[in-house]
Amino acid sequence: MIITSKARYALQSMIYIALKESKKPVSISEISRNENISNKYLEQLFRKIKMKKLVKSVRGVNGGYILAKHPSKISVYDVIKAVERIDKKILCPQRKKYKAECLSANLWKHFNNEMIRCLESYTLEDLITKGEL
Repeated sequence: MIITSKARYALQSMIYIALKESKKPVSISEISRNENISNKYLEQLFRKIKMKKLVKSVRGVNGGYILAKHPSKISVYDVIKAVERIDKKILCPQRKKYKAECLSANLWKHFNNEMIRCLESYTLEDLITKGEL
């Protein structure tokens, strides 16, 4: 699994909303301005994040986004999975000439599973309250 800028920006934005600690919606433009992320890029990310029910949108002049769940109920993995395709399967081709590839596939499968387990173990609240982990 590779953590892309898309995943980093999604997490950064979700932390920003969680830090606000209010029921008042946070606009894309506010996040963009304060976190130095493109407005258009955030709009794309938040469409995906909203589809995964991690945020709720509020329409209107004072509209924006609020967390759909308490920060302790949203894992880092949830956020990344909302914007990225995460492959859990690492397959070994059935052709014999790729035997070394099959042997290394077990390593990558283990690595991938450990990475997912790690990301699942941290919530937005953990990142906010513990700061450095």
